[in-house]
Amino acid sequence: MVASLVAFMFTNDGIPEISVNSGFSLLYLGLIGTLVCYFITVWVQQYVPAIKVSLILATEPVFAALCSFIFINETLNPQELLGATLILSGVIIHNWVKHRIKRKAARLAHRN
Repeated sequence: MVASLVAFMFTNDGIPEISVNSGFSLLYLGLIGTLVCYFITVWVQQYVPAIKVSLILATEPVFAALCSFIFINETLNPQELLGATLILSGVIIHNWVKHRIKRKAARLAHRN
């Protein structure tokens, strides 16, 4: 939030006018939408395997795009869809290969 204010001041003239309602909204988004959500995410990560955490975090933009499509009719252009597909495919393939290597190593250790 502070970085956004500094960037605004460098690119625009004057200080932005923030109403009381806007101030409360910014405070709410900063505390609840960021601080609390990240605290809960980090706290829960100690109980969930790393593979599941990475898959869940990788799908966050997918759900954001889906919600924006449902609630405000926003659409992605073909480049954005391709980028999202490549990123998610990379995460899924990486986790799948890593899981297969671990299972294979466990089977080999079990045989010996």
